[in-house]
Amino acid sequence: MNPSINEKHPAMSTTDVAAHDEALRAQVRAAGTLLGDVLRSQARAGVFDTVETLRRGYIALRERDDAQKRAELQALVAGLPAETMTEVTRAFAIYFNLANLLEELHAHRTRRALAANGNPQWIGSFNRSFTDLADEGVSLEQALSRLERLSFMPVFTAHPTEAKPRAVLDALRRLFEWFRELAFDTPDERRHAEIEEHIRQNIQVLWKTEELRGSRPTVADEIRNGLYYFRASLFSSVQVIYRNLERALFNAYGERVEPPTVLDFGSWIGGDRDGNPYVTARETRYALRMQAREVLSEYLRRIDHLASRLSFSARWCNPSDAFWQSLADDEQRIAAHTGVRAERFAAEPYRRKLYLMRQRISAMVDQLQTELRLRAERSERSPVAYNSAAELVDEIRIMRESLAGHGDEAIAEDEIKDLQRLVQTFGFHLARLDLREESTRHTQCVHELFAALDICDDYESLDDTARTEILATELARNDVPDVSRVDVSGEVGDTLDSLAVVREFTRTLGVDAFGSYVISMTHNVSDMLALLWLMRASGVYEPGGATPPLAIAPLFETVADLEHIEPVLDGLLGQPAYRAFLEAQGDGTRRQEVMLGYSDSCKDGGIMASRWQLYKAQQLAVAVCDKHEVDSLLFHGRGGTVGRGGGPTHQAIVSQPPGTV
Repeated sequence: MNPSINEKHPAMSTTDVAAHDEALRAQVRAAGTLLGDVLRSQARAGVFDTVETLRRGYIALRERDDAQKRAELQALVAGLPAETMTEVTRAFAIYFNLANLLEELHAHRTRRALAANGNPQWIGSFNRSFTDLADEGVSLEQALSRLERLSFMPVFTAHPTEAKPRAVLDALRRLFEWFRELAFDTPDERRHAEIEEHIRQNIQVLWKTEELRGSRPTVADEIRNGLYYFRASLFSSVQVIYRNLERALFNAYGERVEPPTVLDFGSWIGGDRDGNPYVTARETRYALRMQAREVLSEYLRRIDHLASRLSFSARWCNPSDAFWQSLADDEQRIAAHTGVRAERFAAEPYRRKLYLMRQRISAMVDQLQTELRLRAERSERSPVAYNSAAELVDEIRIMRESLAGHGDEAIAEDEIKDLQRLVQTFGFHLARLDLREESTRHTQCVHELFAALDICDDYESLDDTARTEILATELARNDVPDVSRVDVSGEVGDTLDSLAVVREFTRTLGVDAFGSYVISMTHNVSDMLALLWLMRASGVYEPGGATPPLAIAPLFETVADLEHIEPVLDGLLGQPAYRAFLEAQGDGTRRQEVMLGYSDSCKDGGIMASRWQLYKAQQLAVAVCDKHEVDSLLFHGRGGTVGRGGGPTHQAIVSQPPGTV
């Protein structure tokens, strides 16, 4: 039972809570019965009886502790043969997976019940949040202004502890869908029996599927596995989130508005060189191309579906002048490239427009397919491709406004609006790819390049003050030396190659293709200035030029680094060259991202020392940025869910130190 539900609805009686809990228990018992059927028919002799003995025994101990009974259960576990122990462990693992799925569905069902009763106001919901703001006197304009500054960005990583094989993920997904049908669709008796049989068979598949891979996944495997989540749920979820957000604003303020884009996605898979030595420039190119192909293919599916619906005849509607101009521009562009003027859907303007949009996106996919097949080291833009995702968004918006202009506003607010939201969220890149490298690698790069360019013979031997001074001097120059022909070691060459990929793909996928360059083990100001110099020397960033495609994010991991976060950030933000870099951000803001390491600080100093230093470090980071009139963005390197351990996300966020949210 979600504790926040009772907090909002104190009228819910103890009897009501017990009934809710009992419903969940009944579902878990039913799922356990199906698992038991599989164990009796598929497991080795004695496994089912052992599982039942342990399950019943530990439930009884939870209700009343009994030292003798506990000792008997522990002795039973200790005496199990290795093969039986393995199967017993697998049985409990499957059981808890089933329980987790049912608990998630139960929480969803409870929220739906509240919404159906006209009270969708659990703490942390959009409805509750905007209602509270409105009650506090916050106007709609002020609320939208706050949303403009909000960005929620989950970042995908290929963490080994999260590495379930695709077969297991697919099986769990199927189970979830069948459980959901039982919970929400009230099937008749025949269908109910069919679903139970599907669940039983799927549990049997899980039982005979290896839960862990037999070999270490390659970087390419990790990239493909990361894309699974977008295809399986995120593409469909994003549009629902925005519709709920719009509805909540209307419920609180009584006006229909389109909120700004607040969701973004990031990824380390294919860019984290510190976490995986097999990540090279080649893998980064592969990740970028696979991500782009995934999201563009989704757009093609959506466009095909829309084309089947928007079959308006030019005889029965009057599209806007802006729409006709957009259609003519596409016709001219494609005709100039192919030499042929497309004739399809000549009397159906919206289907024709969607057809031409499809031609342009298909050309982008074909280009990516060719580069993937050839493992190309360079990426090119198709002549008919969109210059940016913003251009595609503008075309969709023109279509929506045109539809609304001839009385079809309801259609303009439906699936075509969902497509617009997807493009605004995912662009042509799907997720912003972060790069990560350890600070010592950048020190090595600068050392070798400075020596080869006769700037400094022994950069590595200098202390931070001396390194900072020489880097500041070099960054103050109007031009930087050409490092493309400098003879360097393989490791330094790999780092420069990764920056070359950034320069190359920014031209084809846009500046949003990349997120941040995370510097792990950041200890000093020079660690960040070294990367800034490398970005200039490799042509990724030029003062006074285009918006930098990468932000620089120091990662403070150890307790000692967290303790020194204030002087390091203060020294960095006081550097003129670095402030110029921040001011070059395209949105007119100065924003400094700071990543906080949870796992390493915990290993380094223990849980309490780590949590206390993280608490202080967040406040110090925000205070230093405020002092320099720079916006701060905190990247919490927690791993797993924001709530961590199943707690509500809202409560996890508002429990952060005062002034940091």
